[in-house]
Amino acid sequence: MLVPFVASSAALGMAGASIVLWIGHQQPRWASWATGTAILGLTASVTLWPITQREIAKRQVAEDRDVRAAEIIRADFAGFLAEHQIAFPASPRLHIFDECAPDVEAGLFGCSTSLTNPVTVFTKPNDVLLHERRDSINFRTISISPVEHDCRARNDYCVTQEKVDHWCREIRPDQTDSIWCRDIPAMQFELRRDATPGPSDRDEPELTAQYLDTALGPGRVTCFYSPNPAETDRQGVTCRLAFDVANGVSATLGVHREQITTGDPLLTETIKLIPDYWASFTENR
Repeated sequence: MLVPFVASSAALGMAGASIVLWIGHQQPRWASWATGTAILGLTASVTLWPITQREIAKRQVAEDRDVRAAEIIRADFAGFLAEHQIAFPASPRLHIFDECAPDVEAGLFGCSTSLTNPVTVFTKPNDVLLHERRDSINFRTISISPVEHDCRARNDYCVTQEKVDHWCREIRPDQTDSIWCRDIPAMQFELRRDATPGPSDRDEPELTAQYLDTALGPGRVTCFYSPNPAETDRQGVTCRLAFDVANGVSATLGVHREQITTGDPLLTETIKLIPDYWASFTENR
């Protein structure tokens, strides 16, 4: 659309200039310049008006995004994870997958909301954000992230301590003493509705034996084995540790085999915190 508009603008300008020159030959000097100036002003207004309107519309869209971003990070959400009613605030450490609003076409994983950066330039004015939903929200997966210390510049989705502190102190000071500001896990974990292993995952009984008695009850370890035997670096190296925290709800952690065999303390600390997080989801509903 830019090229035709520029061309038409140039044409209007040339036409205006031609008219001014013609008038200059046909009228007394003072009258010709006065008339010519008026015509040039009219030409300029016709040329610039669409640009002005577009800029106003862009600014309005940006302002609306800012308003919606300010609203969602102050919000509380409620809905269901499996059969369990849950509620939680919009902590920047959360990434949520849900069943999508009515009349919204769901992808393979449903609809996704990163509360680290919930409103972006890709957010459309007619997109229904979580805090704008009026239907009952059915969550699929809720991912709780730790603070990241190796964020790349301009990565708006990186969970920094600065973002967490800003939310806790400035946006939601009522959450200062809650688990969302106090007990940050050392590793990412998920509360999910479905923890069924994939077709290339295998049970690891020896590794599972280390998690028979935890604060979450017994765990289950499955590891990924690439169908291609030549990929030796993908044979049982990455694993998933899963616990049943409630009927139909699992807590899962993505880990490396070495973290299990060496008894990684970060993994142990995170497992101990999961019951408190689940209690926070279900007690605040």
